[in-house]
Order: sequence, then C-alpha cells, then structure tokens
Amino acid sequence: MRKITTAFSLLISIVILSGCEGYFGEKTDVDFIEIPEFTTRQAAYVPIQPILNDFNYPTDIVAGLDNLVYIVDAGSEEIISMDESGRILGSFHVPGVTKIAQDRSFDILAIGTKDTTIANTPY
Repeated sequence: MRKITTAFSLLISIVILSGCEGYFGEKTDVDFIEIPEFTTRQAAYVPIQPILNDFNYPTDIVAGLDNLVYIVDAGSEEIISMDESGRILGSFHVPGVTKIAQDRSFDILAIGTKDTTIANTPY
C-alpha cells in the first residue's frame, strides 16, 4: 500500500510539473529600461581655502546637495547662497536665524530665535 501511495504521489507530481509551462518563470523583458547616460564636467572650481570675509557674524555654513553653499549671517539675519566659486547668488532675510539644514528635496530648514512682545509680555 505504501509503494502505491508513493508511486501515485510521484505520478501526480510529474503530471502537475509537466503541465506547467514555464514552471520556473519566464525571463523578464527589460528593454523598456533606458540606460542612463552620465556626463562629466570639464572642470570645477572649488577654492581650497575660500575667503569668507563679507559677513557680519557668520554662524553656520552648509554645503548643499544642489552644489550651492549656504551661509547664515546672524549679524544681518540672512541666509546667503553662493556657488562653488564663492560668488553670491542671492540672500534671504530671516529674523533671528542661527542654523540651517537642507534635506534631499533641496528644502532649507532655518532655525533661530526672535524676541517679541505680545500683550505686554516679552517672549
């Protein structure tokens, strides 16, 4: 009886496996994926020791993921953006700014303090 059960199980397994086309799967067609093209820059200018003396009281500096340098000037309460060569591209006034950070979405987070009075109560 045991030999019949084993033979029957083997026969059923052979029938099931032979009836499955592509039992181990089919090769996935990856022709729809484009091969990325990488380009290199001819030259990049990054000063080894940049002269950052145009600021009143710089408190933080961030080398951004967007190839820009961001400097926090607490003296003028500004975030200044510069390119790799040190040329100032723009600035943004943020009252009380002392620290900044940048996330992978290129968003700038500015942290600072500001003294104010609300309803005769200083904060």
